[in-house]
Amino acid sequence: MRVRPWVWALLVGCAAVPADGWAGDGRSFTLRAVVPVVCSIDGMTAAADGRLWFDEFCNVAQGYRVYAHHPPATAAVVRFRYDGRWMRADPSGVTLLADEPTAGRHRRSLEIERGLAQVPVTLSIVPR
Repeated sequence: MRVRPWVWALLVGCAAVPADGWAGDGRSFTLRAVVPVVCSIDGMTAAADGRLWFDEFCNVAQGYRVYAHHPPATAAVVRFRYDGRWMRADPSGVTLLADEPTAGRHRRSLEIERGLAQVPVTLSIVPR
């Protein structure tokens, strides 16, 4: 993860203050940062071989899950190949493609055994 230059300046500035410089006068400060949760799937491109390529990103330290949403009736005849692993579609219409244990950014591929045009699929990414 890339750290913005102003964050480095703030951290270096805080580190430059001597610990005993404020010790006698009773002053203190609290530094708190709130990082918004960002999980996204973008950069989708279709390859000539029928695979869909996309970028998945989630900054939640506990990880994230990627789901494929599809018509329940297609589960008996559809398989997904997500990042090289084959799995059968779940009869519920929601198939778990990935359960990542940490935050991450990955370029992934998705292939549907019956062809991308034959089965409508929506992808979602959610924090764990």
